[in-house]
Amino acid sequence: MELLEYFNKKNLVDNMARYEANYQISLGKIIKETNISNDMSYEIEFSLALGSLYDLFKDIKSLDNIDLTNIIDQQSALDALQYFVNKNYELVKDGTIKLENIINDINDEAFFSDSMKNIYELNISDIKNKYKALFTDNFLQQIQEEIQKEHNI
Repeated sequence: MELLEYFNKKNLVDNMARYEANYQISLGKIIKETNISNDMSYEIEFSLALGSLYDLFKDIKSLDNIDLTNIIDQQSALDALQYFVNKNYELVKDGTIKLENIINDINDEAFFSDSMKNIYELNISDIKNKYKALFTDNFLQQIQEEIQKEHNI
């Protein structure tokens, strides 16, 4: 798939919604497993999420037969983990919080349980509707122009 195809309205709505839903679900699981919730926000920072997906798509655009959903799931979980670590750096640094099992589960594609997948299914349509409204034609055109400029397309 060409890089710009990832940024058409349908693909961007689907991928941003998937990213946001799984980021929030992942953060919830991480908080539950570590029993630490130090002032965490479940809201994604839009520009960071879009940038994370952009970097991901830029890196995988040349790969064929790739399961994009698993890659987005994994990236959103890793980004949620990074946010958690940033908020709890001292506890991670001193070994109070152990993350090795969480990292291994994410990397081994064993992180998302059936109950997490059910939560995803219950919420994805509302999140998609949010992005359908957000991604106007003008906004999408601006995104695509920036990509074209950066990659001389």
